[in-house]
Amino acid sequence: MTDAERSEVRRKEEFENAFMAAYKPPEECEHWKSDKHMVECVNHRIRARRAFQKAYSADLEIDERINNNWVR
Repeated sequence: MTDAERSEVRRKEEFENAFMAAYKPPEECEHWKSDKHMVECVNHRIRARRAFQKAYSADLEIDERINNNWVR
């Protein structure tokens, strides 16, 4: 593995760790009630991850205020 490849793996791991630390799913997504509900919760996470990626890529500070406003 080259230095560039190791650096890319490390960057991806850092992003994943940051997202997992920051993302808090809505309470109603703790226990799925149906397949439709599961899809809604997974879609929420996908939208939150995309918003987080934009903020993370722009080196914006991720704080509770942003976390609460990712998805409406």
